Amino acid sequence: MEHFGQKIRKWSRTIHRDLSYIFTGMMFVYVVSGFMLNHRKDINPYYTTHTYEYRVKGDFPLSPESLNNTYVSRLVAMHNLDGSKATYKVDQNLLKISISRSAALSVNLQTGDAVFQQLQNRPFLGTMNRLHRALNKWWIPLSDAFLIGWLLIILTGLIMVKGPKGISGWRGGIELGIGILIPVLVILFL
Repeated sequence: MEHFGQKIRKWSRTIHRDLSYIFTGMMFVYVVSGFMLNHRKDINPYYTTHTYEYRVKGDFPLSPESLNNTYVSRLVAMHNLDGSKATYKVDQNLLKISISRSAALSVNLQTGDAVFQQLQNRPFLGTMNRLHRALNKWWIPLSDAFLIGWLLIILTGLIMVKGPKGISGWRGGIELGIGILIPVLVILFL
């Protein structure tokens, strides 16, 4: 007959394994989006920016007075985009064209040097990042279930091994202490 401690450890292994499998997908989302949030100064998790530099053909320098919607539409059409809703303004000797929320063109009126920038959605990373930061009525209960699941994984992981490698032994106890000490030291010294 099994002792009570053996039954607990057996059920701990089963619960630990099954919950780990269930929550691995969600953990992947949190890990990747957490990395993106940590490095958001270097990586935009929602968009990739494509920048193209080239020289516009034509007679330069151009005067700001010579610009009109037809000229702007022709410049925009070079990028296979609809220029009918493009807006433009001249700032010093720079023609700035806002083509859409995701595209812009700047042309130096003295030299014809142009810079075209276009944003492209990152569907996979952007979606994961939105989930990580979501506060909608569907994600919050799911996120809470995820938290409870991970607490159970932690607790079952702590009690499923006995002896010197378990939590009461030298190995498990020391490793647990190190895991707690690291964030405490970061909080204290940063």
